[in-house]
Amino acid sequence: MAFDDQRGVRQDEDGLLAALVALHRQKQAPQRRPGTNSGRIIEHFERRGQRLHGERLVTSELVDSLVNGAKALPTAPVQQELRIVGAAGDVAAGRFRVTNRSSERAAFELVVGGPLDGGAALPTTFAPQRGVLDAGATLLVRVETRVGAGGGEPRTLPVECRWRGGADRLWLVVSALPGVDARGPRR
Repeated sequence: MAFDDQRGVRQDEDGLLAALVALHRQKQAPQRRPGTNSGRIIEHFERRGQRLHGERLVTSELVDSLVNGAKALPTAPVQQELRIVGAAGDVAAGRFRVTNRSSERAAFELVVGGPLDGGAALPTTFAPQRGVLDAGATLLVRVETRVGAGGGEPRTLPVECRWRGGADRLWLVVSALPGVDARGPRR
């Protein structure tokens, strides 16, 4: 960027200016009298010059952060919960949205972890499992998993939507319908 190239030139100019001011002060030292009007005026403008120099540096940093800030700051991670219910031993399905909240095109991948209760892993599939989204785009994802046998407690599976800059989390809560299995109602 042209702005970045000018920064090095500005720093060189600042160094040259500081050297010239120091040389000027050495020559003016015998003439400067702190109590006189000319001494106060010179001190006033030196303080003002230092303050303006500091303000220019702060403004430059602010402009840099505004111009490059959207690329530099990661988006905050999102945590959501999706509950799906099905007959024990059968397949339960649901849908959720994946949204690219960054300012540029980004690839994602969905990865499922083991159940939080430490039990056996539930076979889980996503359609699609990975993809690329434009900035601000949203995609509807279908999730299917086999419901565990029995009408026990719901099983919670952590699902990560991994992006280049981090990951969002979905808590997939899978429950079996009480008194129903894949063959129908229990008697």
